[in-house]
Amino acid sequence: MRVMDYQTGLERMTISASRYYPVASAAVAVLAPAERPPTVPADLPSRLALRDGQAVYIHGDGDHAVIAGVVDGGRALVAAPESADLVLYWPATQAELAEELPRLAHALRPGAQLWVIAAQPGNGAGETIHQREILASGRAAGLMDSRVAFLSDHEYGYRFSRWDD
Repeated sequence: MRVMDYQTGLERMTISASRYYPVASAAVAVLAPAERPPTVPADLPSRLALRDGQAVYIHGDGDHAVIAGVVDGGRALVAAPESADLVLYWPATQAELAEELPRLAHALRPGAQLWVIAAQPGNGAGETIHQREILASGRAAGLMDSRVAFLSDHEYGYRFSRWDD
């Protein structure tokens, strides 16, 4: 059976217990990654290094399950990145990332963190922005990457902060 490994984005082959019964294994339907509802880990706040009471700014069309996990714990959504302790950014394309990241980096206040969140390769959710492009755009914007984390079975993110913090 072919199975997608969502952490690496690679397909792998597995042998199931029913390999001797091809009729039974053929009847099992496996949902494609785009068809499955996203699963957010229970430890999402610790993966993002969130603290209760932080102000969060959302930029881009984000995963609603991830956003709900972030807002839990008394965190407030704010309307401008300048007033946020944490900025979550979902770029739609590489061109958008290159254009918006410097603006968001300039707006970061001292001590604030910026997460760039992208779809994992091979999940069928729009354009894939590879990690090398995210890291290069962050460094070009004057940011330092400090952490990478899988935020759901469909998305991963890089945390950036200003060099002068």
